[in-house]
Amino acid sequence: MTGHSPEGDFLARMDQFLSVLDQDSDAIDRLLYAAEMETWMVSRPQFSGAARFGYDLSSTHGQVPSDVSMVDPTTGVRCLDAALLDRQPIDVSFLVDGKLVRGIGAPIVSVDRTLPINLVWSESTRGTEETLSGPDWTQYTLLAPAPLLTFKAPSAAVILPKSHSDEQILEVRGQQVAGNLPVYVKIVFVPRRRKVAISQCVDKAAQSLSAYRISPDDIIVYDAAQSYEQDQDFQIDLTAGHSDIVPRATLAGKTVNVQVTEYFPGYQCSINNMDWSPAVMFDAITPFPDVRKNYFPIAIADGWFPVVDELGSPLGIEIQPVSANINYEALLRIEVVASSSFGVTGTLEIEFDRPGYYNGLRLAPFVNMPVSLTQIRAEGMLTLGTTPPIFEGDVLIDRPVSIRFADSFGKPIYVRRLYLDFYQPSYDLKEHLVNPADQARQDALARL
Repeated sequence: MTGHSPEGDFLARMDQFLSVLDQDSDAIDRLLYAAEMETWMVSRPQFSGAARFGYDLSSTHGQVPSDVSMVDPTTGVRCLDAALLDRQPIDVSFLVDGKLVRGIGAPIVSVDRTLPINLVWSESTRGTEETLSGPDWTQYTLLAPAPLLTFKAPSAAVILPKSHSDEQILEVRGQQVAGNLPVYVKIVFVPRRRKVAISQCVDKAAQSLSAYRISPDDIIVYDAAQSYEQDQDFQIDLTAGHSDIVPRATLAGKTVNVQVTEYFPGYQCSINNMDWSPAVMFDAITPFPDVRKNYFPIAIADGWFPVVDELGSPLGIEIQPVSANINYEALLRIEVVASSSFGVTGTLEIEFDRPGYYNGLRLAPFVNMPVSLTQIRAEGMLTLGTTPPIFEGDVLIDRPVSIRFADSFGKPIYVRRLYLDFYQPSYDLKEHLVNPADQARQDALARL
């Protein structure tokens, strides 16, 4: 008679319990990591008006549709293979009535082919060319480590107050060095001391002290002999938006100085709409309220003030008020919107060994990323120097493809050179390592 010892049974149960705990801990770690990833993705900025696109490198072309006709749409010839069976149209396309459709090409034995003698790539955006000649091939890469985006001119939209959302407060220029990140600009009114000289005061004749709001509590009026009292020697008129001093009889004919606190318009900048830079006044001579110190280095050129981050570092955008007087506080958002066009367009020039009448082109690409054929232009004998298009569209070239073309009468075209315009979104592959199960805990420790 045999049996399990209490010690062995306890160890077996303990191993099972630890196994369950390990699985639960691993599941919690994965949930934490997923939550961290979702939080990080939500915090990433998005391009305004941009379209989401992608390319699934794991997908295949699949089966050829069974409803594709095996009859050549141009000649009406039925194409058969060596076993007298219908040849599947895997990689052949045709131009029919100006449209690219799938169909059947002529048998390979009856095709009169010629090879190019010179292949030249050109790309206008960067102004570079690359020529690699082989028997019938060329190589050129349009890949870049990041998407090549074109940005429009920056614009400033008023968020608050909503009653002024249709107005233009600031003029903006420049480009955002950090990409398409919105920058928030807050219009504020900064108190500063100002001295106003009034000569030959006239009894009960109002004199403006400032174009902006002033404080009525700390106004000092004086001349070389004495100082003067409010409501005895002068009055302050702040009604109906005025910022005036009204002398009385005791000041008539005198020249006085007035020390006044005015609220001058300025701005503060923020990237997250929470932390703000020190206030900068729209005064190129004294941009800071305290003339005895500078809060951060600031470069003002021809009345244009730099937009900065929370620490005062310039972001590449400059602003200036549209009008001389700003009379209300506001919150604006400055955006540099990306253009709808992105990526790179390249042109492949093909020069043939002998000019002649051609009605088709076959491309066998070897690319890591897909390219699109947007146009085929031909240079013939009578069109020397001009390249009228014989095809315009958008065809993905990610496998061997044959394209037939013809003139308006359906006949072959005399070709000296062909120009193929390609487009590529311009992005690159990156290999990512799978993060361990405790990645969330490692990140938390790193932050601590």
